[in-house]
Amino acid sequence: MKIFIRYCVLVLLIGCTPTQKADNKSNSQKEKTKEVVANIPSLKFEIYQNGKVVKPKSSIIKLKKSPFIIKFEVTKAEGIFLQASYSEDWYQLKDNELIPDRAYISPKAMAEENFNTDKDLIISNEYYASWFFDEKEDWYRMSRAKKTSNGFKAEVDVENLFIREPTKKVIKVEEANQPIYLFVFIPDEGNQEYVRLKYKIEWK
Repeated sequence: MKIFIRYCVLVLLIGCTPTQKADNKSNSQKEKTKEVVANIPSLKFEIYQNGKVVKPKSSIIKLKKSPFIIKFEVTKAEGIFLQASYSEDWYQLKDNELIPDRAYISPKAMAEENFNTDKDLIISNEYYASWFFDEKEDWYRMSRAKKTSNGFKAEVDVENLFIREPTKKVIKVEEANQPIYLFVFIPDEGNQEYVRLKYKIEWK
């Protein structure tokens, strides 16, 4: 009888051990998943005109032909890329379609005046702005920028449109006569993006 009892206890111990390890492994995977999700960059992007936010309707933002301000807040990322174009090619990309020339993001980022002193928004079908903030540097490309607890917030004043192609020229926002397609993104380490936002600016 004693032998039988010891045998039963041994069987119970052996049977319980793998379940405990599986539970520990499952909990570990859950913690790793939570950690990955917590570290994914995010972006809040808005356009203001006359001191008020202009909310998009079905990704369309209707603006008066007057200066406006792009405001955005980034978390857990160094910055954003923005293409402002007269072409709707990027705007029409489906969520699972790759950005053209995805491997050449950095080389295609355009240089802009520090602190956006020209108050320009560059219009280009091929290139895009790189708006980032490094607290160690004494300059940035936005009009204003401020560090937050886990990223930064910035503002870009737009009074002029610097049209890059086919011939370089600068016009006032008041002279705008074509829709502008905005494609805003934060790239990941692969060939996709953490964030991809698309807007179409139409003029009233």
